[in-house]
Amino acid sequence: AYRGSPVKLNTLLTFPENSIMNQAKNAQYQPGCRYQNKRIAEKRNCRVNADGFGVAWYTTVETDVESCVFRSTMPSWGDVNLAELSNHVESPSVFAHVRAMTSPGIDPVVGSVSIQNCHPFKWKSFTFMHNGGIQYFSRIKRKLQSLVYDEFYDIIAGSTDSENIFALFLSILRRNVMSGTSRVPNPIFSGGKRRKKPYPTIDTKLEFRKLSKAEQAERDEQRKEWTKRMMAADPREIATALSDTIQAIVNIITEYSSCSACSLNLAVTNGTAMVATRFRRGKSEPPSLYFAILKQIQGCNGKMKIWAQHDDIHP
Repeated sequence: AYRGSPVKLNTLLTFPENSIMNQAKNAQYQPGCRYQNKRIAEKRNCRVNADGFGVAWYTTVETDVESCVFRSTMPSWGDVNLAELSNHVESPSVFAHVRAMTSPGIDPVVGSVSIQNCHPFKWKSFTFMHNGGIQYFSRIKRKLQSLVYDEFYDIIAGSTDSENIFALFLSILRRNVMSGTSRVPNPIFSGGKRRKKPYPTIDTKLEFRKLSKAEQAERDEQRKEWTKRMMAADPREIATALSDTIQAIVNIITEYSSCSACSLNLAVTNGTAMVATRFRRGKSEPPSLYFAILKQIQGCNGKMKIWAQHDDIHP
């Protein structure tokens, strides 16, 4: 993920020796991570990510601008279209993702290689990607989807746990901004006490009757209102919704699945703000996640490297 002055995509994706394209072939950059052993380290951070990729970029930094998304099931380093796009497209806000699919032996529901399952996912100005997974997602999929508003359930095109998490996040963000609770921090992720009460469910109604013209007009106006409110969400509102999404998933897993492990490194942007989480429910560390304040992107001996002062790289 990148947010800053406009740069060509190749400056981030292809040229640097530690670019995401090179990391997709051999992801060795994991400073600061303390895994129990090499097997756990490679399980949390796949060395080869060849099951597709995606890149999303914004043409300008405004709250109502949708991202452009290019996805493919090709390995990122072998797609000539990505190289061509990267040489010409310039953006101030970029999301890029390389995928290593969940093994069918672990959960066949989320294991297929398809464009629909490639990240990033988008809705309006929101773009989302995920590293990790929910163990045995098929056991809780129906319960998780029951918390999703119809409008966001309809955008789910693939079979991944990630896209369902995105739909849940959008539903929670909508609930928060419309109820005025989006500025209340979640205690479990802000150093406070754990919630004593179960996570409040989203009030969804399944209506199968035909609406009158007046009812349909009223519903359309409501949709326009909450869409406008969501598009104008600030970073804290987005962070709170993302935190609540993790809490909801943890509660569902605890109640409905005997296997409670999950890794939820989530990233979401609306083009102006970026929010990311590093979270795991389980015995070992989550997949690696770093953020840095870039000092420069410099070239050396014909190569480029994304460079920041050591103190500005945070695991």
